[in-house]
Amino acid sequence: MFTSNFHPPIPPEPWLSRRPDLWLPDILHKTATGGIRAGCDAQLLSMCLTAGLIRFAPFAIPCPVGIDEAELPAVRRQEGPLHRRLRLLGLSLAAAIDPLSMIIEEHRAPIRDSHTFVDVYAESRFGRLAIELGARDGRDIPPLLRCVVDHVLVLPFSGWSGGTFLGGHFFRPDSRPLARPSFEAMTDAFEHQTTTITQTH
Repeated sequence: MFTSNFHPPIPPEPWLSRRPDLWLPDILHKTATGGIRAGCDAQLLSMCLTAGLIRFAPFAIPCPVGIDEAELPAVRRQEGPLHRRLRLLGLSLAAAIDPLSMIIEEHRAPIRDSHTFVDVYAESRFGRLAIELGARDGRDIPPLLRCVVDHVLVLPFSGWSGGTFLGGHFFRPDSRPLARPSFEAMTDAFEHQTTTITQTH
């Protein structure tokens, strides 16, 4: 069902490995309109990447056919259609990585003497996953990886690229590699999600 390793070696581009401060805001902090969300900071995450405490790899996953037209109810009152579309992709991705995953939306997780909500949380055979949708404060990534999950997959608003979605994968050096889901696995997971939504709403 799965193709090879989900995260390839760290990309060879020197700027990607040596200057994470240049590209982290584009991946993490851009809103649906293309602006940078106020109040976000990625300095600690940048330091962790430079020191090798956290690793990063871009990824590309196949988009299920029909995801553009699929309807998904809002989890939060202010959730817009672009975020709902990302959520459907995130739920499909979690199930495609491991069909036996336990998946929770809006999972409450303790970080930084407080708590945060993970958009899509999954406990899988490859470890614990946080799938973050749209903009996410870079300050949340290090404590999530330290205390809550083994992998953080970021699905930015700008990730749509034809039949492929481009995202970012943050993970601990000792984390178990993820299997990269095939088009068939993504399609099966997407169809299951849409069927479940239809039956429950």
